[in-house]
Amino acid sequence: MLSKGFIRPIDQSQASVTYAEMVYDNQKVWPGPNGTLVDGMEDAKTAFYTSNLYKAFYLKDLPGFDLAYQTKNGEVKIYRMQNFTGNAAGWINVTAAAETQ
Repeated sequence: MLSKGFIRPIDQSQASVTYAEMVYDNQKVWPGPNGTLVDGMEDAKTAFYTSNLYKAFYLKDLPGFDLAYQTKNGEVKIYRMQNFTGNAAGWINVTAAAETQ
Protein backbone atom coordinates (compact mmCIF):
# COMPACT_ATOMS: atom_id res chain seq x y z
CA MET A 1 0.00 0.00 0.00
CA LEU A 2 1.29 3.44 -0.92
CA SER A 3 2.21 5.70 2.01
CA LYS A 4 0.60 9.14 1.97
CA GLY A 5 3.79 11.13 2.46
CA PHE A 6 6.11 13.19 0.33
CA ILE A 7 9.66 12.02 -0.33
CA ARG A 8 11.96 15.02 -0.22
CA PRO A 9 15.67 14.92 -1.14
CA ILE A 10 17.84 16.38 1.60
CA ASP A 11 21.37 15.75 0.32
CA GLN A 12 22.72 15.12 -3.17
CA SER A 13 26.37 15.90 -2.52
CA GLN A 14 27.54 12.55 -3.85
CA ALA A 15 27.02 11.75 -7.52
CA SER A 16 25.61 8.25 -7.01
CA VAL A 17 23.68 8.71 -3.72
CA THR A 18 20.66 10.80 -2.77
CA TYR A 19 19.49 11.01 0.84
CA ALA A 20 15.80 11.64 1.28
CA GLU A 21 13.25 11.98 4.05
CA MET A 22 9.57 11.11 4.23
CA VAL A 23 7.44 14.09 5.18
CA TYR A 24 3.82 13.75 6.23
CA ASP A 25 1.63 16.84 6.35
CA ASN A 26 -1.92 17.88 7.11
CA GLN A 27 -2.85 18.99 3.59
CA LYS A 28 -5.83 17.08 2.26
CA VAL A 29 -4.40 16.04 -1.12
CA TRP A 30 -4.59 12.23 -1.04
CA PRO A 31 -7.58 10.28 -2.39
CA GLY A 32 -9.66 8.81 0.43
CA PRO A 33 -12.83 6.75 0.69
CA ASN A 34 -15.90 7.80 -1.30
CA GLY A 35 -14.01 10.39 -3.35
CA THR A 36 -12.98 12.47 -0.35
CA LEU A 37 -9.52 13.91 0.19
CA VAL A 38 -7.47 13.00 3.27
CA ASP A 39 -4.16 14.13 4.75
CA GLY A 40 -1.09 11.95 5.15
CA MET A 41 -0.79 12.17 8.93
CA GLU A 42 -2.69 8.90 9.41
CA ASP A 43 0.23 7.09 7.73
CA ALA A 44 2.88 8.61 10.03
CA LYS A 45 4.36 5.63 11.83
CA THR A 46 6.04 7.01 14.95
CA ALA A 47 5.29 9.50 17.76
CA PHE A 48 7.85 11.91 16.26
CA TYR A 49 5.24 13.02 13.71
CA THR A 50 2.95 14.26 16.50
CA SER A 51 5.74 16.00 18.45
CA ASN A 52 5.98 19.78 18.84
CA LEU A 53 9.32 19.70 17.02
CA TYR A 54 7.73 18.13 13.93
CA LYS A 55 4.68 20.41 14.09
CA ALA A 56 6.89 23.52 14.32
CA PHE A 57 9.63 22.63 11.86
CA TYR A 58 7.78 20.71 9.14
CA LEU A 59 4.11 21.69 9.44
CA LYS A 60 4.71 25.30 10.59
CA ASP A 61 1.68 24.79 12.82
CA LEU A 62 2.57 24.83 16.51
CA PRO A 63 -0.54 25.14 18.73
CA GLY A 64 -0.42 28.26 20.90
CA PHE A 65 2.30 29.93 18.82
CA ASP A 66 2.54 32.06 15.66
CA LEU A 67 5.41 31.76 13.20
CA ALA A 68 7.19 35.11 13.61
CA TYR A 69 10.26 34.59 11.41
CA GLN A 70 11.85 32.01 9.16
CA THR A 71 15.05 32.09 7.14
CA LYS A 72 14.92 31.99 3.34
CA ASN A 73 15.32 28.21 3.10
CA GLY A 74 13.40 27.48 6.32
CA GLU A 75 16.30 26.09 8.35
CA VAL A 76 15.55 28.48 11.24
CA LYS A 77 12.07 29.29 12.49
CA ILE A 78 11.16 31.58 15.38
CA TYR A 79 7.76 31.36 17.03
CA ARG A 80 5.90 33.94 19.14
CA MET A 81 3.63 32.76 21.94
CA GLN A 82 0.00 33.72 21.35
CA ASN A 83 -1.71 35.81 24.05
CA PHE A 84 1.61 36.61 25.74
CA THR A 85 1.17 39.16 28.52
CA GLY A 86 4.80 39.90 29.31
CA ASN A 87 6.48 43.28 29.41
CA ALA A 88 8.18 45.09 26.53
CA ALA A 89 11.41 43.19 27.15
CA GLY A 90 9.52 39.94 26.56
CA TRP A 91 9.62 38.45 30.05
CA ILE A 92 7.29 38.16 33.03
CA ASN A 93 8.25 39.01 36.59
CA VAL A 94 7.01 35.79 38.20
CA THR A 95 7.06 37.17 41.74
CA ALA A 96 5.00 40.24 40.82
CA ALA A 97 2.56 38.14 38.78
CA ALA A 98 2.04 35.76 41.74
CA GLU A 99 1.36 38.68 44.12
CA THR A 100 -1.44 40.05 41.90
CA GLN A 101 -3.36 36.78 41.93
